Order: sequence, then structure tokens, then C-alpha cells
Amino acid sequence: MPQSPVHFLLVEDDDTQAELVRLLVAEGNSRDTVARVADGPAALAYLRREGPFAAVPRPTVVLLDLRLGTMDGHEVLREIKADPQLRTTPVIVFSGSDGERDRTRAYANYANSFLVKPLEFDEYRTLIHDVRAYWGGRNRPPPMPA
Repeated sequence: MPQSPVHFLLVEDDDTQAELVRLLVAEGNSRDTVARVADGPAALAYLRREGPFAAVPRPTVVLLDLRLGTMDGHEVLREIKADPQLRTTPVIVFSGSDGERDRTRAYANYANSFLVKPLEFDEYRTLIHDVRAYWGGRNRPPPMPA
């Protein structure tokens, strides 16, 4: 099955984590791209294409950290899934937390997936590779609104 380019919106306030994701997505002459915002309000503005994000492409999938400053990831997820224009956008919670409470809350707010950030580099690389392969090749997303 051919691999379609994946455009990730990474919602991550940690610069090191964000750079790691960006580097791993770019490996192997990938056509996949990563746009990064560091907080919840910026994520919602990006997805709604407001202000400085008016001309950005719609993401294929959102990678959403839970521990954000201004507005936590659970709040961002709830806003995305409550918005009729955004609710079909796939959201992967991408967190350092493996807590049952976080998983329960994320799925209650309609997260499409919950992935725990690996501590080992090779595991991290494999996880990002698998996410790219699934969302760019195997998954058939709903049509994106214009």
C-alpha cells in the first residue's frame, strides 16, 4: 500500500521532545512534515486556522502531549472533539504518563489513540516509524474539510 505524506501537528511544550519527534519524522527522506505549537490555545488556533495560522495545511493527525502550561492536553482534546469542524481530526495523546486516570480521561474525551513516550531512543524511533506507517499508509481517514 503506498505511503501518503503525513502532516503532524505536534502539541508539545518541551523543546527537546519536539526536536526529537521532528528529527525522527524527517528520517529517510520522509515526505512527512511536523508543525509544532507549544500550548493548547495555539493548537486550537492552528486547527481552526486562525490568526497567524490562517494559511496552514490541515494536519493528518495531532500528536498531543497532556502536560502543557496554559491549557492541559485533556482540555485541548475536549475542545477539538466538541467542535463539529474538528472532531474528525485524529488525535493521538502522546504522553510521558501511563497513568490509568489519564488514559481513562483521554478516551472519555474521544482520543483516537494513547501512546506513552518511550524512554529508550530505539523504542522512540520505532514508535514514530509505526505511527507514520499507520497514518500514512494503513489508515483511511475521513475526508478533511476544506
